[in-house]
Amino acid sequence: MSIKNSETNLFAEMKTDLTNAVKNYKKSSIYDSINEALVNSIQAGATKIEVDFTSESANELFTREFVSSIKIKDNGDGFNEINRKSFLTYLSRHKEKQGCKGIGRLSYLKTFQKVHISSKQNHELVEFDFTTELSEDKLKPQKISNDAKETIIKLDKPLNNTNYDLDKAYSEIYNHLYPFLFLYEKDCEIIINNDKRITSEDVKNIDEVKFQIIKNVNGNEKCADFILWYRFKASEKAILDDFLCVNNRPTKRFSHKPLQLKLNEKDGYQITLLLESEWIDKQANEFHDVEIEDEAEDSQIFPEISWKEVKKQLSIEVSKLLNKQFPDLQADNSKKIDDLKEKYPHYADYIENNNVGFVDEKQILDNAYKQARIEEQKLESKNTSIEEVKRCVSNDLIRYILHRQKIIEKLSELSSNKENLEKTIHDLILKKGLDGFDYSPVKIEENNIWLIDDKFMTYAYVASNKQIQTILPNCGLEGDSQDAPDIAIYVPDKDGVKKMVLIELKKFTATDYENGKGVMQLRNYSKLITDSGVSEAYLYLLAEMDNKDFRGQLEDTFHFKKVFSQEGEIWQGKFGNIPAYVQIVSPQAIIADANARNKTFLDIIKISKK
Repeated sequence: MSIKNSETNLFAEMKTDLTNAVKNYKKSSIYDSINEALVNSIQAGATKIEVDFTSESANELFTREFVSSIKIKDNGDGFNEINRKSFLTYLSRHKEKQGCKGIGRLSYLKTFQKVHISSKQNHELVEFDFTTELSEDKLKPQKISNDAKETIIKLDKPLNNTNYDLDKAYSEIYNHLYPFLFLYEKDCEIIINNDKRITSEDVKNIDEVKFQIIKNVNGNEKCADFILWYRFKASEKAILDDFLCVNNRPTKRFSHKPLQLKLNEKDGYQITLLLESEWIDKQANEFHDVEIEDEAEDSQIFPEISWKEVKKQLSIEVSKLLNKQFPDLQADNSKKIDDLKEKYPHYADYIENNNVGFVDEKQILDNAYKQARIEEQKLESKNTSIEEVKRCVSNDLIRYILHRQKIIEKLSELSSNKENLEKTIHDLILKKGLDGFDYSPVKIEENNIWLIDDKFMTYAYVASNKQIQTILPNCGLEGDSQDAPDIAIYVPDKDGVKKMVLIELKKFTATDYENGKGVMQLRNYSKLITDSGVSEAYLYLLAEMDNKDFRGQLEDTFHFKKVFSQEGEIWQGKFGNIPAYVQIVSPQAIIADANARNKTFLDIIKISKK
């Protein structure tokens, strides 16, 4: 059978199966199609390629624009006889040595409704619409007088809307093409919308480092050779181009799944890292893609060498390059890790730098959080060690202490602005409407009564803004009053002694008269609850005390005494023979005392984690 007849038969098979081949082609974007066309142009010897995007609005009512068509024009060899035959042959082997699989053009049909191709060279014109029904007759050249040498591919009407964004388009093309130009050693200029350019300047000063992976299995030595191309270039934007290269084409990123070599960008630099190897090429499928198996599995091509070993050695080589380029890198990373551990001591056991290169604080904290959650889930297992239990409980306690510190800081911020803060601070201590029992307590993160005193965190019943006629029955007592203290706490009975705490808040802008009424309100509460059977009542009024007249009332009228506090003021007293003990506390005293109690815990945490 002649070569010509053989190719005709191949085309007949292609024609029969092309519709199905397009259907089964991998999911593609318009940039996959553009990059395929550009690679073809470069392989056809083009030295200049022009890419033009046009757009249209999706709706007259909206200004948002989408890509409507792309024109790619080059001065390469075009559709000469050899290239026509290759185009008509599904899985053509014409450019096999260049890593081509003969199916890339199907991406045009996968992503666009219409594809038109026009090619002029040697006084011939080949012009046709590329469809699944393409025939050999439609590619026959026509004689023309024009001696131009140009090929134009027009990709019209994308099947999926793509935002018209020339910066993104340039980035997508640039990331794919400048490594390709370098690896392919081609001098070609690519111009996008007569503005942005990719030239030979973009592929200069890229250096190489070679390494091998050698493994001895049963006396047989297996070896895979690798070249890691690299460049550190000053850049206004932080850019990381880290690619595995297959058949001279950049494909998977190191930092993406499934290789997941954790790399980060560097401010002020464009970092280029390109890894190529025959070992990688041999594993590529028809889409220039490699299937990277799980670390536990072995490579299908060289069973004795695995991707796990490639990743390990690649990490070493990249680390060497980064440490050479950035001599302070290790010291900077260590400081960032230490700072994170001090700032987030409850995650200190899980904070570590798994990255190659630069510390990404968010990524490290995310990983620490996930690891902490994993360890917490282990507590449900019967096989959990006592050390694991101690660490999880310790970290939970640290997290709670830090939560308390944030509440103290929040309260401090609020107290500096005295307008309309009564409700906000009330809700911060215990949100209005909440109540809880010893068998069904208020959630620990919603209960901040420890701001007044830690001992109030143990209760038989607690309520916020509930009427006394509701509070007393829940404590096993009787009483009828619609008065509603801001916060009520009933302590479990012990030896028949019934204790209750009532907390009242006054506006920080209250007058001395209004604060005085607050004290009388506490007196009324004390009478109500002791008459109902409460043995001891402990009453708190949170009020600002920068008014001398109010201080005078406390001392002269109620006969209260000022007691020690680190900051602010605390006044203490009783209401005659009523078994009620009263404290009038300023917000500064609440904050300072709570902070002092919490500081002890924080100091212990810092010492233990160091």
